[in-house]
Amino acid sequence: DDGSHALDDQMGAFNAIVPRLAPGGLYVIEDIWPYDNAVRLMRAIPGAEIIDRRHVKGRADDILLVFKKPR
Repeated sequence: DDGSHALDDQMGAFNAIVPRLAPGGLYVIEDIWPYDNAVRLMRAIPGAEIIDRRHVKGRADDILLVFKKPR
């Protein structure tokens, strides 16, 4: 998901796309900011994982949420 960076839009896109995702497929939301939004998304999406890459380039929004659809 490289769309809107608004939390509600990210959840809306997730809810619209994941039902069409193949079993075992990945859904990644990038450039999440602030970190609290990543935590909110992770709590709303069971099985999701946060990948915090802010330390790599020093960018505040370099946070990913990764979801793997169960098989």
